[in-house]
Amino acid sequence: SGDLGAAPDTTTQPGIQGFVWADSNSNNAWGSEESGLAGASVTIVDGSNRPVVFQTIVEPDNFVSGMFNNPVSGVRIDAIGENTSGTIGIFEDPGASTGVKLFKPFSFSAGNYVDAFRGNNQQLRARFDNPTSYVSVDAKAIQDDTDVRIEAFAADGTLLKRVEKKGLLNGQKITLEIGTSGAQIASVVVRGFDDSFIKLDNLRFGPKNSAVTASDGSYLFPHLPAGTYNLLVQPNGPGYINTNPATGIQTVVLANNATLSHVDFGLKREASPWQNQLLNEDVDQSGFVNPLDVLVLINEINRAGSRGLDGSGLSTPPFVDVNGDRSIGPIDVLQVINYINRNASSGGGEGETALGVASPAPSTPAPFPSFITDLIAAEPTTRIVFSSDSVGRLLSSGPEKCGCPGCSSFAPSGESSPALADIASANVADATIARRRSAIAGNPLPYALADTPLESLDDYLSRY
Repeated sequence: SGDLGAAPDTTTQPGIQGFVWADSNSNNAWGSEESGLAGASVTIVDGSNRPVVFQTIVEPDNFVSGMFNNPVSGVRIDAIGENTSGTIGIFEDPGASTGVKLFKPFSFSAGNYVDAFRGNNQQLRARFDNPTSYVSVDAKAIQDDTDVRIEAFAADGTLLKRVEKKGLLNGQKITLEIGTSGAQIASVVVRGFDDSFIKLDNLRFGPKNSAVTASDGSYLFPHLPAGTYNLLVQPNGPGYINTNPATGIQTVVLANNATLSHVDFGLKREASPWQNQLLNEDVDQSGFVNPLDVLVLINEINRAGSRGLDGSGLSTPPFVDVNGDRSIGPIDVLQVINYINRNASSGGGEGETALGVASPAPSTPAPFPSFITDLIAAEPTTRIVFSSDSVGRLLSSGPEKCGCPGCSSFAPSGESSPALADIASANVADATIARRRSAIAGNPLPYALADTPLESLDDYLSRY
């Protein structure tokens, strides 16, 4: 659900959410011609604008190797299952997600600590002195087709929520996350299920204090308890000023299990002093756009490299920041080349465009659509998890996609094993080739489908 209007909207969730947008006309209102800002950070701060820390991180690298004696305030970590004494150890392991150490359970049958948690035999449990709203842990698969799960429980043992990831490949690392709208989680259990082996690292509990905006400028704080919060916005690059609010800080009050939407921030990027404001692509200020402008940019990049221009002391002209991002790089060269090509193809004449001739306006960001693709995926998908020279196995999974647009053609209702000839001959209408490769028995096999139909397996192999 959401509001249809000039500005994008997203499905609301409990917590604090909003957008950071480019207020290009400085009117303090988000218009349909203005885009969201990707990569900006929003941080919860105190009265002195210092980040408020809600989260505790149990990083194995911060402890001595051996038995873990639970020295971290607020949490007790142990092992449960059919083949464990309950003891957790910390040891060096090349499978650590960060650093060199991770958690390892004690196994009765082995008489020692073992490298991985296995199915019902060994599971990691964390119990919290005070209920929390968010928990995460890093997990790594040590074999193909690994399934992992994290479950959150209330103080009375009631299962609150379960998050699963299926079909992890050997060596794949993910962060399992689970959260509630209020501080309800008294304990979590993390394990591989269907007898899977997993390695575990970095337990975190407590809500995050920062978020980064997606491609449409949206951000979300989903697991905050009720309270009053100060949110501070910081742009993803130099040259920005705050327009709404002018301080860059929003103070909001969140009720328990409530939703606060459109806690928005407006930012305006001041004009780059290294950009020609009359005609962006006229680098040498000659009044024309021609190959000499391209040459000026290439010579400058060859002289000092691609770089940010703030503090560089570089004088003008030439105006080397064609796209206005306060840096110089290949994108600036490309913008001039594209400008010349557009005007030459429309009668600009000999690749040169005069400032006085009617021509395309300087480039401005196009508004993002309301529907975007990089937020939380909801649809289950199918992806290849194993292959040999004759069989490709596909497995139903969660929101992850292998990138192959034809995967869903083969397992709409579950799991199957189509021949690669079938995969190769699939008619993929608007394919984007995903060149995923997997080394099976030492033979690399592309995870790819053609953007045109293939006639045979030989055709497939000859192309890729």
